[in-house]
Amino acid sequence: MGDGEHGRLVRDIDLLTTGNRWRDLRLDATTGRLLRDRADHGDSDDARILRSARPVAATAAARALKKVPGTVRSIELDDGAADRPVWKVVIRRASGAVRGVHIAARGARLVTGHDAGDDHGRD
Repeated sequence: MGDGEHGRLVRDIDLLTTGNRWRDLRLDATTGRLLRDRADHGDSDDARILRSARPVAATAAARALKKVPGTVRSIELDDGAADRPVWKVVIRRASGAVRGVHIAARGARLVTGHDAGDDHGRD
């Protein structure tokens, strides 16, 4: 989440449509209102990895929250090492601490958890 539209908090989203086209979206983080929607030239390897990811992002976030309770700040699919993609989930705990949790994109197992800096997950 970052500042971007006249001092408002915004959420930037890269979206892969069912037609295999990438969209670059920006939402007002408070209201959910769409501020920008434009075509993007995403990476075909990223599309392949995303299409093969099991679990999907929502399931990976839920699994991460079981390990580290809090609020999900961001989730991103990373191609990982040795063709082992992971969901990188950044969670803010009630204490304000930020933790990163990696969930395997194939099989949904916990890969790692680590402290994240306060700027982690910002655009």
